[in-house]
Amino acid sequence: MSRYTGEKCLICSQDFKDNDDVVVCPECGTPYHKDCYKEKGNCINLTLHESGKSWNKEILNEVPTGSARRLPKQSQTVKNEKIENAEPQDDINDDFRKIEFDSEATCFGLDPEEIIDEEENITLGETMDYVKSNRFFYLLAFKRLKNSFLKISINLIAIFYPEYYCVSRKMYIWAAILTVCRVFLQMPAMILMAQTVQMPQMPGLDMSFLDSFIDVTGINKRMSEVMMNCDIALRVCFGLIANQLYFRNIISKLKKMRIRYPDTEKYKEVVKSSGGISIVSMLVLFILKNVFIIMATWVIFLIAYMM
Repeated sequence: MSRYTGEKCLICSQDFKDNDDVVVCPECGTPYHKDCYKEKGNCINLTLHESGKSWNKEILNEVPTGSARRLPKQSQTVKNEKIENAEPQDDINDDFRKIEFDSEATCFGLDPEEIIDEEENITLGETMDYVKSNRFFYLLAFKRLKNSFLKISINLIAIFYPEYYCVSRKMYIWAAILTVCRVFLQMPAMILMAQTVQMPQMPGLDMSFLDSFIDVTGINKRMSEVMMNCDIALRVCFGLIANQLYFRNIISKLKKMRIRYPDTEKYKEVVKSSGGISIVSMLVLFILKNVFIIMATWVIFLIAYMM
């Protein structure tokens, strides 16, 4: 007679018989029909798994040959294998495992009252109200930055379009600095291009005066390549710190808003209306940048012509 005869299989709810092929969970010892366990793929006695207790330790320590056998570790479910073998997860993943995800909530189910900046006592909900668009990306980025020593994370948009990223997120000083720097770094390539490119719309324009200017200033293909590589390096470096800069920019603005609007309801209203992205600012920057490039180019042409 098997030690499990008369007990119930939790999957099919049928009693074990003397000749049944019985297997037990390697973690908690709960017995199952072999075919039931194979079909289900995992132990369903979650109460024992959560409590860390065994179904019947006394019997499991003395399982008679042929009556029941422990499943090998390889037969556990993928979920159990991941729990056993996975490396420690960061606090963000732990937070999301503990909450019910809500795509409509400001913080997607996380506590909006969680302090994201201890120095200014700014909450996660306040920052997400200001961010408005693409909140999920910045929620993850800000929480990782909070627990990170290096304060570095990747922002692809900031890598490819750094000045437009800044102006869209209302970081106007950084947008101006990056615009000037990038135009300066790209200017040698533009000058060399102007020396060789034909301009059918201005057939009477003789660009030969640039030759002496290029010789005097030392501009050459190698210099142009170096400057372009510097531009790439600038964009990559900025893309790694853009999220941190944006986070500090938000904290600074929220601090000023708190002082200016002591009334809580008015403060929340201003935060929501002041944040988000500005498409208009991006268009204005695009126009100003091209005007700046044209003006800088004609100034260089004038200097070269006078030389």
